[in-house]
Amino acid sequence: MLLLQIKRKKDVEQIFNRRFTKGLTFGDFGKRYISFDRPDNRGILLGKVIKVDKHKVSIILEEDIEKDDGIEFTLSNGEYRGMKAPFNGNKGSIMILDKIGYISKDSLVYKTSSNRLLQESKASYEENKKTYPIDMEINVAIGEKPRLKLTNKEYIVFFQKKILLLKKEKELYLVKKRF
Repeated sequence: MLLLQIKRKKDVEQIFNRRFTKGLTFGDFGKRYISFDRPDNRGILLGKVIKVDKHKVSIILEEDIEKDDGIEFTLSNGEYRGMKAPFNGNKGSIMILDKIGYISKDSLVYKTSSNRLLQESKASYEENKKTYPIDMEINVAIGEKPRLKLTNKEYIVFFQKKILLLKKEKELYLVKKRF
């Protein structure tokens, strides 16, 4: 059971890894609420560049990868460049790929998509046509406590933070109130 939980956690990281903030629920708001540096999927660590020559880059794999999975390199100038894996690779092996930019030795490489995982996800919602419509109402206003209301056919969930939203010049921030 624990191995299944670890696998599911890795699957979720593979699809949704954006290095999330604490979010509104745990007190982040304004500039700290969103990851401004890179709001896109970062994937999971695939490996590390161990050798670079004029035309090829060698990566020691820390995870398995399958043909056509997404791979992303961080270039020496800080930009990101991606490609699809041209073949399968196993954890612990060395994958030698065509160089797609100025990549430095020891830079980290990320797996940004998994065809297997995307196909499993697609099959799960195509086979099971159950839907659970949910209505959501959120109220966030200066001088008030943020409120969230979720409703479906059977349940109503209401959540209100014990935090007051205030405005200071051009930035919003939260103030904890004692109750």
